[in-house]
Amino acid sequence: NFTIRDCRSVNALSVVYLLNNAFRAHKWWNEITVNDLERRLHREELHCLVVIDRRGSPLGYVDFEVFRALDDGRTAEIGLLAVDPKVQGRGIGKALLGQAVKALKRMGVERVIVDSVAGREGFYMRLGFKTQDRWSVITTIINALPQALPFIEKFNTYCI
Repeated sequence: NFTIRDCRSVNALSVVYLLNNAFRAHKWWNEITVNDLERRLHREELHCLVVIDRRGSPLGYVDFEVFRALDDGRTAEIGLLAVDPKVQGRGIGKALLGQAVKALKRMGVERVIVDSVAGREGFYMRLGFKTQDRWSVITTIINALPQALPFIEKFNTYCI
C-alpha cells in the first residue's frame, strides 16, 4: 500500500530523515541536511523518485542521472537507493528501481551503472545487474593525504 512519485513533491525534511536513517550505519555516510538535499536535487540531469505510504511519509528513495558516456551511449547512474530500515525486505527497493528503469527506457538510456554498498550486491544481481571487476573504489579524507608531492615540486610545476 504505497505510491511512487517524484521526490520533489514530498517534504524535503522527511526525505532527509529517511536517507540519514537508511545510511547512518555505514561509516562512509555523512549526515545530510535539507540544504544538502536541495543542492543535490537542483542538478540538471538528476531525477528522483520516492515511495510514500498512505499518510504521505517516505519509505524509500532513488535518484539517478543520465549522461552521454565516452562512446556516446546514453548511460544512467543510480546515485542513491534507500529504503527505511523498518520496511526493508518488502519490495520497496525493487519497486523503486523498477520505476526508475521504466523512466530510463523512455529516455533512451542504453545502460545503467550502480555502486552497491558492500554486502548488498546480491539485491542488484537478482534484478539483472552484473558485477564489473575493473576498478576498486579507494577513499580517504583529504587531510590524510600528503599536501605536496615531491616529484612535482622538483620540476617547479604547480596546479591550482
